[in-house]
Amino acid sequence: MKNKYYKLLSVMLALSFLLILNGCAGNRNGDTPEQYYKNEDFIGKSMSVLHGSAFIELFSENFGGFIPVYADSNLEKLELVNCGLADAGMLDEPIARKLLTRYDNMTIVYPGFADDNYGFAFSKNNSALCELFNAFLTEIKSNGVYEDLIERWFDTEISPPMPDIPLTGAEGKLIFATTGVSEAVSYMDGRKLAGFDIEIAVRFAQYADMSIEFITMDFGELLPAVANGSADFAGNLLTITEARKEIVSFSDPYYEGGSVLVAKIPDAPQNAPKIFIPDYFTGKKIAAVSETIFGELAEEYIQNAEIVYFSHTNDAAEALKNGLVDAIVSDDISLKFYNKHNQQELLILEPYMITNDYAAAVSKENTALLNNLNDFIKLIESEGTYYDMLSNWLESASPVPAFESSKTFETTLKFGTSGVSDGFSYYENGKITGFDIDFAARFAEYMNMNLEIVIMEFHELLPAVAEGELDFAANLFTVTEEREAIINFSTPYYSGGAAVAVLEKSS
Repeated sequence: MKNKYYKLLSVMLALSFLLILNGCAGNRNGDTPEQYYKNEDFIGKSMSVLHGSAFIELFSENFGGFIPVYADSNLEKLELVNCGLADAGMLDEPIARKLLTRYDNMTIVYPGFADDNYGFAFSKNNSALCELFNAFLTEIKSNGVYEDLIERWFDTEISPPMPDIPLTGAEGKLIFATTGVSEAVSYMDGRKLAGFDIEIAVRFAQYADMSIEFITMDFGELLPAVANGSADFAGNLLTITEARKEIVSFSDPYYEGGSVLVAKIPDAPQNAPKIFIPDYFTGKKIAAVSETIFGELAEEYIQNAEIVYFSHTNDAAEALKNGLVDAIVSDDISLKFYNKHNQQELLILEPYMITNDYAAAVSKENTALLNNLNDFIKLIESEGTYYDMLSNWLESASPVPAFESSKTFETTLKFGTSGVSDGFSYYENGKITGFDIDFAARFAEYMNMNLEIVIMEFHELLPAVAEGELDFAANLFTVTEEREAIINFSTPYYSGGAAVAVLEKSS
């Protein structure tokens, strides 16, 4: 611990020669965008807000009433504004700053309608750790690291990967509590935490010669976890308030933000939607592939939709590019498969209309094989192989060929598939390939067995498994109660559904 306090002393001595730098928050420390509005302009107007948000009370107290338009996420708040369904949206300033990198037709209204200073929370019984963090914060603000963090996490559309920050653990381990669900601040990037607060926490562990362990929890549990010693410190855009100071100690503010309005720039065109909001597509032309359920789904979810049918997803995409339709409704896999061969032209909107789990099929008489299959799925997920496979088959324009074992075994697994599912089971250069083929080959080697691939019509696969003609089959089988009556399904290996897609650069 001695090294930590030498660092603290040296930094405190340096303070007499440095200006104390404030956090970066738009008009406070950065360039203020051109201002078109004042907060007062939105009194009585419609504003998007989360259910139960404290923003409602804050704005009403400071300026007056408004008409709330409720959203389920921060991105949906902006999309309601973009689509003209709300006059403004209410967000935390750093979140607004990050999300506006995706829109060129909106602006933040400065100053905000409520000011907030955000700090990291520490136990009242560990003032030394809090003081050490303040010294660390002063150092990164003076040496340019802080400004780099701000630029990378808040001022670029594509969030950066977490940098590799080596930790020695020489002085022990820090436990850091966060939510993992806040855009740009603390979120899951694949299977790892990432974000502005996460990188600050890791850099602090490096500064303190310690390792770090992350624990995630609901926002309301963060301060109690610090107070009762379950965590050494916590961060997740925690607003410093007098009430919270009764429970924990706060660091110096590491970001000065607050509550702001986001509104569309006058006369700016509407951007392409970033998420699926049914009202935006009311009365528009929607493309769907013939003899699928997607036309019916579009009519169910989109009021007065005009359905235009095509024979293939590629034809629907061409119509979209030529302005003949406004959007496509299809399964997410077909849309992703189209994208990987066409420079990611389509923007696939979430949330999906419906979601499905897809799994492999095994006979009800072969529970041992089912258990082995589930263990295998768990293994490739934990090793990361599963995620590499998804990226290879659904994202890469030049996928690595499916796995082929170089070993020969005494017994053989009979595997059934159709060869007609984009990305998962299809023919390329006369050879069956795709995620399901890759998956089956890896599983066979895991079982120390050879693999025999049997091609059948889709509707023949499940009966063949049920009757023992096949050991297992995979072909993007949707898990349904009706199917579960005749076969067993593995743990789902893919979750997808029916999605709406628009042109990535359309407006």
